[in-house]
Amino acid sequence: PGGEWQRITYGAMLAKVLREIPRGEWVMLCFGEIDCRNHVIKQAHSRGVAIEDVARDLAERYAGAARALTGSRPLAFWAAVPTNDARVANPEYPTVGSFAERRRATEAFNGALAAAASAMGCVCLDITRTITTRGGKPRGEYFCDEVHLSPAALPIAVRTMIEAGIVREADGARELTAAARALAMVPVPRPEVPVAPMAGVAVSALPAKAATYEAIRAAFID
Repeated sequence: PGGEWQRITYGAMLAKVLREIPRGEWVMLCFGEIDCRNHVIKQAHSRGVAIEDVARDLAERYAGAARALTGSRPLAFWAAVPTNDARVANPEYPTVGSFAERRRATEAFNGALAAAASAMGCVCLDITRTITTRGGKPRGEYFCDEVHLSPAALPIAVRTMIEAGIVREADGARELTAAARALAMVPVPRPEVPVAPMAGVAVSALPAKAATYEAIRAAFID
C-alpha cells in the first residue's frame, strides 16, 4: 500500500526488532538496490538534476536515519548490489533508464554510503568487485534472478564480514564459513519452477557437532 501505512508499519517493525537484539550485537542493514534500479533515475529525470546528486543525497539521509534509529549499537551497511543489464526485461523488477545510468546511480549511492558510514564510525560492506564483471555487470553465477543474490554469494559475504571484524573466531567464524560454503552448494529453485512441500518430511536440523564443510553440506542437502 505504501505511504503512511508503510512508514508506520516498517518503523514499528524495526523498533520491535531492535528491542529484541542485545545492545552489543551488530545491526546490519541492506537497502538501496531498488532505488538505484528505479527511483533515483526517475527522480533525477523528473527534477532535472544529476543522477549522482540524487543517489548521494539518498545514501546520506539513509545512513543518518539508520544511525538515529540504532543509537550507539554497532552498525553496518551492505552496499547495494549491482543493477541488471538493460537487455533484461522483467516486469516484476522494473528498471528505469539505461544500464549506464543505473550503474552511475549504484556507484554514487555506494560511494556516499561508505563515506557516511566512515564518518559515523560504522562499517560499509561491499562485495561488488567479486560479483561483477570488468564492465560492471552482474556475474550470473552469483544471482538467482535479475536482481537477487543466490546462496553462491554467501561465502563471499561471510568472508567480508570476517575481514571487517563483525564476525570473529569467538563468534563462530569457522562454523559460519563452513555453513556458507555448504549453502552455496544447494541448488536454488528458479521462480518459474513451482516447488511443492513434501508431505511428511520434516526439516532437518544441523547435527550438534557438524563443524566440517562436508557434514554441514550433507545436512543441508538432506
